[in-house]
Amino acid sequence: MAWTYLLECRDGTLYVDSTTNLETRLAEHQAGTFEGYTSSRRPLRLLWAGEFEKINEAYAFERKLHGWSRVKKLALAHGELQLLPALASRSYPAQDLREALRRGPFETGLDGPPQGPGTSRTPTPGP
Repeated sequence: MAWTYLLECRDGTLYVDSTTNLETRLAEHQAGTFEGYTSSRRPLRLLWAGEFEKINEAYAFERKLHGWSRVKKLALAHGELQLLPALASRSYPAQDLREALRRGPFETGLDGPPQGPGTSRTPTPGP
């Protein structure tokens, strides 16, 4: 099995990656085992993880997520899959939706309780 995952860093930024061993990789991130983006932004919180059959599938979904906006990633993390098509649109209603979500329910913050489901056991294809 392989995973694509989304972390929230201490500074509020989001980090996307893929791995074949999610538990080990998360422990490595939390410990700062490797120098890199997350090592200076601990603690980290897992917002979402999707399981894939093969690592190349997980990596392909990771690459797709890198192109998504912060709000769209947070919609995925919170299980609001019905919002993904609208968040992919460049229309004025979609811009209004993105702006409303930036101010609203998807702000997380490491000090507050997690909002939404947090993890998923199935890959979630999106637009």
